[in-house]
Amino acid sequence: MAKSDICDIPRFAKGLLRVPFFEDELLTSFVSRMARANGRLSMNAFCSDLGLKADAIATGNGREIAKLAVIFGYPEEELISRRLVGDTDRVARSGGERLPPRLDKLHLRVCPDCLSDDEQEKSRMPGTRQYARAVWLLADVGTCTRHGLELTALPYSSLQRKKSYDFCLLVDDFRGRIQQHARTGNRRIPTLLETFIMDRLAGKRAHGGILDNLDLDAGIELCRILGSAVVGGRRSKMAEAGEDPNAVNLAFRALRHGGFELELALKRIANERGNGIETLDWLYRELRNREPPIRRLSCLVADFVGRHCTFLYQASEIAAADRETWLPISKVAAESSASLVIVANLLATDDTSPPVARSFIRRDQAERVISSLAKSCIVAQAATMLGCSSMDCRLMIKYGLLQRIGKRMEAPLHSSDRVSISEIENLKAKVRKRASSRKPGMTSMHRAAAMMKISRVRVLQMVLDGEFANVGFDASGGSAIFRSVVVDTSELNISARDPR
Repeated sequence: MAKSDICDIPRFAKGLLRVPFFEDELLTSFVSRMARANGRLSMNAFCSDLGLKADAIATGNGREIAKLAVIFGYPEEELISRRLVGDTDRVARSGGERLPPRLDKLHLRVCPDCLSDDEQEKSRMPGTRQYARAVWLLADVGTCTRHGLELTALPYSSLQRKKSYDFCLLVDDFRGRIQQHARTGNRRIPTLLETFIMDRLAGKRAHGGILDNLDLDAGIELCRILGSAVVGGRRSKMAEAGEDPNAVNLAFRALRHGGFELELALKRIANERGNGIETLDWLYRELRNREPPIRRLSCLVADFVGRHCTFLYQASEIAAADRETWLPISKVAAESSASLVIVANLLATDDTSPPVARSFIRRDQAERVISSLAKSCIVAQAATMLGCSSMDCRLMIKYGLLQRIGKRMEAPLHSSDRVSISEIENLKAKVRKRASSRKPGMTSMHRAAAMMKISRVRVLQMVLDGEFANVGFDASGGSAIFRSVVVDTSELNISARDPR
């Protein structure tokens, strides 16, 4: 705004006394100190004298601040860039950095030790030495990184609204409270996030490739999101995680060092019992829904999940975004002609397994399952290969002579159960290895079972356990295992056991 556009500036404005506008100072603090330097106790009265509206300056009104720049003799761009505007735009800068949106404008907090240090600066005009730091408005900063002192909040009420932005007036009103906090306030070590914020406001960028390439507000938001996932899981509130020193320290350390540290943080999330996969997917969604600088980091999460996780749940956005890596379990079951339960069980880990429907598995695991199931057959087909009945096969499974794919031994038997073809061939090979006797007068396992009044599978088990000294092979029995394998008749009474 040009000076010629302003016709209501008092003539005495040219003779105003000046105070320095510090790099880390709030604009309202600067105006408040200017008021004191020029003999006014309140910012309201001072601005009124100049034809300005204090509340408009406090809420970031561009025209009022442009007028203020002309009166004070400051570049308009500098004052505009350091204003605090309403909740709609939330534009604010300090030390060249854009401040994050989580600003507490109504409950200014201060560090008593910083104010005490200000008062010792004798080169400054008395009554204007103390000033409000922009960082004191940040909800993510609760400790002074210089003095290790918890910030104290200056109370706010509806009666004080008109002077809630008048820093000098607030300090006057609550000087006793501030001095008491200096004596009794909580001394503590600042979090890594608080130190990061102060460094950035001071113009320092030395916090690793990830954070150094982000604006301050994006870096803080990223720490809060990751901290929430690492400590609290997807169900935690980010507001709570942001106030948890452990959460923000873990997240900041992982982001600062990247690589191995970030991998450890993601592994910690993945190992969360029962919720790890869902939390990683929540983290991916939170990052993906943010602005581009943060959104790019969602790719790191997706890459980690692709390398370390076997399956994802039905609502997974990672799977939805990368169908080249993830396949629905239902599709794998359809391609392998197997039940969803069998496919899910084949993917089960020691402590968890995916839900059977509408879940996703990694493509390499899907190919392994499809390959495994392609070399298997259902019980009826296994019975044909062994030349016996389906009931015989079920008994073989029940007694552990055959193992089902994707099911535990104690699970109920079902017609859709599948058996590895190699398992069937191994059983045949074991029996043939035992069948080396050529003694005459031997009888088939089928007839032996009838004579001993036990099941044929029980006789087969006795053969494999070495309970018959003489076992032979009769080619006339063909591929039927119970008719082609023969045992010594004289051993039947000796070998008899409880029927099954």
